[in-house]
Amino acid sequence: MFAQVIEGKAVSPEAMAQAGAAWEAQVRPVAAGFLGSTGGVAADGTAVLVARFADRAAAEANNARPEQTAWFEAHGATMFDGPPTFTESEDVDEFMGGGSDDAGFVQVTQGRIADRAAMADFEARTLDQLQAARPDLLGGLRIWHDGGRFTEVNYFTSEAEARANEATMGETMGEELAEYMDLVQVDRWIDLTDPVLQ
Repeated sequence: MFAQVIEGKAVSPEAMAQAGAAWEAQVRPVAAGFLGSTGGVAADGTAVLVARFADRAAAEANNARPEQTAWFEAHGATMFDGPPTFTESEDVDEFMGGGSDDAGFVQVTQGRIADRAAMADFEARTLDQLQAARPDLLGGLRIWHDGGRFTEVNYFTSEAEARANEATMGETMGEELAEYMDLVQVDRWIDLTDPVLQ
């Protein structure tokens, strides 16, 4: 899988939604290898879009299509207040089946994991506990960047259920949470309360 993480300040949630609808109608029909996207605008105006392709070649071919160029010329400046950042990666891990179009709430986490092997071992050991403690978690993916940095996208049934179950995790997975915090340096969370899922 190949993922593009696009981030910036949104002009407005409405402008982002209009641009997304236009892309769906005008570009997606010819975007071979496009697997899906997750996007939205957080309360502070931060806009995030994670687009997934079968591989880098498919993404590059799409970027070169005239339909994509025309769409970006029409909507690029109306979506973001200033130039967005683009981060790409072919190193993507899916867990619990990956993303879900049934999600009512999406949380994007960015940070760094110094010991990737230790993190993989931890997640393998605690997956059953996590699924029992967090029935609201539908799945997710982790996009790896240079130097152990990552962008993680987690899909939840709803924000209310996610917050409620998060609050009780200390009772059921206290030791595991402490181990997790030793492994992961989280720089920020971006909450998408009205995610756009394609």
